[in-house]
Amino acid sequence: MHEYDAVNLRLRRLVMGASGLVVALIFLGQFGDFLTSADSSGLSRAVLGGGMFPAAAVGFMSTVVPALRRHSTALYVVAVGSILVAQMIQRSVQLPQGIDMVPMLWPLTMILSMAIVGIRYAVLLPVSIAYLTAVIMVDVAVLPLTTSRLVTYGTCVLMVATTVRLAYRIEASARRGWLSARKLDELGRTDALTGLPNRRAFDDTLAEWNDLAALVLIDVDCFKALNDEHGHLAGDDFLRGVAGRLAALAGPDVFAARLGGEEFGMLVRRETADEVVACAESARVAACVGQPFTASAGVAFAPGEDIVARADRQLYRAKSQGRDRLCSEPVSGSPARATVLDRVESPTGCAGTFNG
Repeated sequence: MHEYDAVNLRLRRLVMGASGLVVALIFLGQFGDFLTSADSSGLSRAVLGGGMFPAAAVGFMSTVVPALRRHSTALYVVAVGSILVAQMIQRSVQLPQGIDMVPMLWPLTMILSMAIVGIRYAVLLPVSIAYLTAVIMVDVAVLPLTTSRLVTYGTCVLMVATTVRLAYRIEASARRGWLSARKLDELGRTDALTGLPNRRAFDDTLAEWNDLAALVLIDVDCFKALNDEHGHLAGDDFLRGVAGRLAALAGPDVFAARLGGEEFGMLVRRETADEVVACAESARVAACVGQPFTASAGVAFAPGEDIVARADRQLYRAKSQGRDRLCSEPVSGSPARATVLDRVESPTGCAGTFNG
């Protein structure tokens, strides 16, 4: 469902519910003016019970039944059109007889209701023009065109035009507000230095993927030495390079984020633990490829309690065993699986020249 439609469901429910209630009360307690003649009474009952009430019921149900809510706009517009048809049938039959049971205000009110309940402008404008044109044409076909009626029609056109324009401004303002909110939310979920998702986005994705992903923590080895020797600007450039290489590995089943400092996190969904470890090792190696610096990684598997702390313990184990390696916790039911991958051909020291 479109966001603009969703926030106006309550108004649509109120308008259609009230319309249906009024129609039902008139139908059940029809007397007085509605019984001007046997013919008019029978027509009124047919219009109320066979046209207006079912249409109002459909419009109301489109805001209540979850399966119909995505079609709320279309069903509301159809409901309004059906009510207009019923009203104009009654009006066209009774007006030549001198019976004005359906004043022009009734169909006009239904047309204006589409603007009040937040029908999107792209739909509202053409539908309002079509409905008002049809109502006026039916009226002109039934009664002679007089100065008084021209004034009435002109007033109707002016009211619809003004209301539709107001609806456009309200919708445009709402859209600007949503865009601003989305932009702020996106900025709040993006790491300013690297452009990767930040810790907030990582935590949200971890909660969303729940027990379907393994967690990989990647930490650049001896990053402080790089900052001390080459300066923080060089360190920032290096982190942006790491982020770019990790971002290139991201996809529908791999989510990469900067958690803070020189630490990065990845969520990996794979069929087997071995595939997860292979993906994690590829990311660890790619993080510092082409540089004399290395990275260590720790892997923890879902499900289980506090997966972040478990991955952090594996990262600490990789650091304590000499850096430049990946350590993974054993998978339940597979205690014999290798838990350490060591890239022995790479240097494990902290010295080197940064290729910035």
